[in-house]
Amino acid sequence: MFKTDNRLDKICNAFNRIFHIFAEQNKYQLTIVINMRRLSLSVLFLALAFGLHAQSWWTAPDRHQYNDETVVYAALQLETWSSNYCNSHYRVAAFIDDECRAIADAPETHNDGSSVFVLRVLGDRDSDKGKSIRFEVCCKDNNFGLVYDVTPTTPITFDGESWGRPSQPIVMHGDGFTGGASFRFNSATIAVGETVDIVSLYQDNAMPKYEEITLSNTEVASLDGTVVTGLQPGEVWFTVRFPGISIGNVITVIQPATALNLLIDEIRVDIALPETLQTKAEACYELLPANTTDIITWLIDDPTIVGYDPATARLLPLAVGETYIEPVVLAADGSVRLRPANGRRIHVIIYENIPLQGFVVSIGRVAVGETTPMTLTPVPANATFDPQDFIITMPVASPAFAHWQAASYQLVSREPFIYNVTGLVPGWANIEIWPKDGSSQEPYPLYSDVDGETLFDGFGINERLAFSEGWQWRTNPYGDLDAQNIETVFGPSLIEARTQQELLYNDPELGYFGTIMTGEGIPENMAYKVKMQKDAVGYLARGTYYPSWSIVLEEGWTWIPTYYFYDRQLTTAFAGNNLPEGTVIVSKEDGSAEWNGTEWEGDLQVLPTRQSFLCYYPDTEPYILLYASEFEMPQGITPSGPSPYPSLVGRGADTSAAGITDGKSIYSSPYKGEAGEGSAQLKATARRFRDNMTMVATVNGAANQTLLAYVGDELRGIGSAINGRYHLTVHADGGERISLRLLDADGYEWPVDEQFTVSQLRLGSLRQPVALHSQAWTQGINNVQRSTFNVQRIYDLQGRPVKHPQKKHIYIINHKKVRL
Repeated sequence: MFKTDNRLDKICNAFNRIFHIFAEQNKYQLTIVINMRRLSLSVLFLALAFGLHAQSWWTAPDRHQYNDETVVYAALQLETWSSNYCNSHYRVAAFIDDECRAIADAPETHNDGSSVFVLRVLGDRDSDKGKSIRFEVCCKDNNFGLVYDVTPTTPITFDGESWGRPSQPIVMHGDGFTGGASFRFNSATIAVGETVDIVSLYQDNAMPKYEEITLSNTEVASLDGTVVTGLQPGEVWFTVRFPGISIGNVITVIQPATALNLLIDEIRVDIALPETLQTKAEACYELLPANTTDIITWLIDDPTIVGYDPATARLLPLAVGETYIEPVVLAADGSVRLRPANGRRIHVIIYENIPLQGFVVSIGRVAVGETTPMTLTPVPANATFDPQDFIITMPVASPAFAHWQAASYQLVSREPFIYNVTGLVPGWANIEIWPKDGSSQEPYPLYSDVDGETLFDGFGINERLAFSEGWQWRTNPYGDLDAQNIETVFGPSLIEARTQQELLYNDPELGYFGTIMTGEGIPENMAYKVKMQKDAVGYLARGTYYPSWSIVLEEGWTWIPTYYFYDRQLTTAFAGNNLPEGTVIVSKEDGSAEWNGTEWEGDLQVLPTRQSFLCYYPDTEPYILLYASEFEMPQGITPSGPSPYPSLVGRGADTSAAGITDGKSIYSSPYKGEAGEGSAQLKATARRFRDNMTMVATVNGAANQTLLAYVGDELRGIGSAINGRYHLTVHADGGERISLRLLDADGYEWPVDEQFTVSQLRLGSLRQPVALHSQAWTQGINNVQRSTFNVQRIYDLQGRPVKHPQKKHIYIINHKKVRL
């Protein structure tokens, strides 16, 4: 196990350097240096005595120097070892060709108490593919830099994929460590009087021998051997102590209601005193037993008279009138589990008016491009209200966006007064209601509740996130994806998400797992890659507007976001930057572009909103890439279509003079194919792959055609000619073989001689494009074959079909010259 190389000399030299510094400060240099070799030999003897080997210091790799990564979820299964130099706090590192490519300083812990080391092993797609990955382990408190080799049960090679998963990690074996890393217990929920056996919570088949089991709170639950009995509602933590390790989890004790009795049948409430309704309603029933953990939900016959907020369990009088309410307890599936035993309901009478105050605004969730009803109720509720008498405006709350409209509206009902509100931009919007006759210099007061005390301060417009099945590169322009809302947004459809630094995995057993959940999540305006197992739609809460944005580019590849809500031209977005020639921006589905020193050249001319990109920066000095402020741009077009601007009374919003020139970036190739392939189907194909490969190429004799990329007979890319160079994005897995064809204006395809293996992110550049050749094109062979490959056909060198080919003649078969 000991590595017989020059590591002893390295250790000696390291100790010499350390002690030289120490001696310089303490004037004992000569004595220390003379004895250094003996001290180093003593350290080596100590290492051999405990079965360790020496190792040079681990160095974390620079992420910007690599274009790919392999993710490994690992667990340690280590033999018992008693030593004073290590404890259970381990670090794990991964090596390729003796270069440190990943370090996990500590295991990541899931909410069930399980833990796993997550290593993002960096590498190059072309030079590292298929290489073995070696692993080492050391203790955090080991002062001598001594480490162990550990061996995975499954040999791991660099392939850009994920090995293992959080619930089923790759097990790393090694000698000389304390075991127990695989012990794991589930949590449990029991009712008062119910029991649970801790043995049943152990995730293996049988719980190994333990030393002791303890409970954190014996008032909530009791312990008899391994059996826990619930005593009263609350939480209790159980701890199982094994030799060298203690592990546990939480048991929640609940008390479901067993009876619901109705005590009062009728209550009267003054609408001016809304809290009276809540206190009187709570006095109408009782739940048994007294310490139940269930809560009451109210069923209301007429929700226009009495409202109910389930988030606060609060009843509100909305209007003068009469209705019936009923207290119930719901089951987990939303059905009624418990209702009054006597079958009665509470008759509620709301009486008395209040002087005219303004308007109560009730509005649901508003999202960009979607319509949500908004109800305006006059205060008092029986006041007359004619929409023709008022002017309603909905400006963006931020002063910097005074020339933008936050939302539009349309009246759809007069009894009650309901408007359809459509969000135009995410963020916070105001509502202002003015008398049309100009009788007041101030807008009417707006309230969030009928008591006229809580002022309505606007409403949030959420960001709608639509994800397709497969891989996408995304940015959330306005709104964080933090640990609290990330599962709500993605739901069960997410498989994996990656930022350039962090990772998230949706494990089928453990759920959402990884540093994205334990850290700051996916912050607003951060580029990330996400893989979905099916289409999904989520919503982000309103975000914050910023006057300007920037991101630091370092030599190599950097993941960069789209900071804009609307699609923006590359030249508009990056105006004012002095980027070095050769800077490249690559998209997932919409091609790439390279800065030639004067302009962006390529098939990517627009930054599609909500997308993210890979940026290759060729200089050694870091550069701050500035994005032009969107505040100074026209409002543009929403991703779901043109902004549904109305002619707002008093605002006169009009998009015809906005000067909008930005638009969606799509493939413009005329290619459709026999099976209906095209840009839409190619985008769906692209989502099957995590990354892509872009190419800048020239073809002899063909400057204005369309370049098609195939894997077998499946279309994987469409490229157009710009300034005599073809810009092509190929969607494929590493190692797949790519063939190319030229498409002419008549829909005929011509074979290209060269073929390529997908091995890196980019082939060719503006200065050095890949040189391609097509003998069939240059020889003028016409009508070689239509764009279908289901039937093999044979042609002579003039492009004429041949039914009876002869031996020793040259023919065109599947776009290739063949001598029979």
